[in-house]
Amino acid sequence: MRVVLLRHARVLVDWKKRYSSSGYDDENANYDRAPVAPLPPIDMAIRKVYVSSLPRSAATAAFLVGEKDIETTKLLDEVPIRSFRDSERHFPTWLWNVMATLQWHLGSTRQRETRKETQRKIEAFLDMIEERGEDCIVVGHGIHFYDMMKRMKARGYAGKIKKYMRNGEFREFVAEAGARKTTGEKG
Repeated sequence: MRVVLLRHARVLVDWKKRYSSSGYDDENANYDRAPVAPLPPIDMAIRKVYVSSLPRSAATAAFLVGEKDIETTKLLDEVPIRSFRDSERHFPTWLWNVMATLQWHLGSTRQRETRKETQRKIEAFLDMIEERGEDCIVVGHGIHFYDMMKRMKARGYAGKIKKYMRNGEFREFVAEAGARKTTGEKG
């Protein structure tokens, strides 16, 4: 089985250098609704395409893969980060991003989803596509894909893990013959 991970196109949002917590949260919501930059189509014989429920994934799929069998699933939704604390003080955007990601890693209830919840979604998605056993293109998101690539490797897929995928970049993984499925859970 061949699985092509394709990161969504560049989102047309101009981030400011500094935000208050409410400004940061508002800009994240805006990012989730914003259009994406058009990309040239790619030619792949794969018919099945999975996209997250966020508009940037569907828009990317429309640009890149054209008329295919597209299925939307929340199992591919990006980690929904929010400000790491309530504050009227304007902190640098990079600090909001780093601290929110750190909270996600550590399982903070301040974030809308923990890393363990993200990993459960990834496992459920991989279970679903493996059960179906068809080649597919998966249009999704950077942080989510990094964890997904690690889980795919653990399940026996061949392919190169890349921590940061650029917008519009893709990575191909192939389930190796005789690979044993593992969810990473201890029995």
